[in-house]
Amino acid sequence: MTMLKPIYEELLLQFEETIRKQKAYFNASCVKLGLPLSYDQWLVLEQVMNKQGIKQNIIARKIGKEPASVSRILNYLERKELIIKVNNEKNRRANKIYLTHSGYDMCERVMAVYSDCMNKQFKGIYEREVSLIRGILDRVNQNELS
Repeated sequence: MTMLKPIYEELLLQFEETIRKQKAYFNASCVKLGLPLSYDQWLVLEQVMNKQGIKQNIIARKIGKEPASVSRILNYLERKELIIKVNNEKNRRANKIYLTHSGYDMCERVMAVYSDCMNKQFKGIYEREVSLIRGILDRVNQNELS
C-alpha cells in the first residue's frame, strides 16, 4: 500500500478549510442581516435564479451535492415560498423549479452578501492565479479514482 504524500493531503485539507471559512462567513453575514438562508441553500437558489425551470438533478450536478440533499433544500425553499415546483408533463418525477417573487427579492438581497464574501476571501488574488489553480484542479479531477 502506498502512503499519501503529505503535501497532497495538506492541499486537500486547505481546500476544505477554504470552503468551511466561506460558508461560515456567509452564514454569519446572513444571520446578522436577518436573511433565513444558508450557504448551501443559496447555492441551490442561485442555480434556479440563473436558469428558471431547472431540474433537481441538474442543480445537484452543478453544485456537487447529493440529489437527496438538494431535495431537502428545495423542500425548505418551497416552504419559505422562495421557489415553486412545477410537474414536468413528460416525467412526473422531474419537477421544473422556478423562483417566486419572494425568491427574486431574496436573491437580490443575498447577492450583495455573497459578493461581499467572495471579494473578502479572494482579496489580493489575481485572475491568472485563479486560472492556474482551476487548470490544476481540472487535471486532478480528470484522474480516475475507480
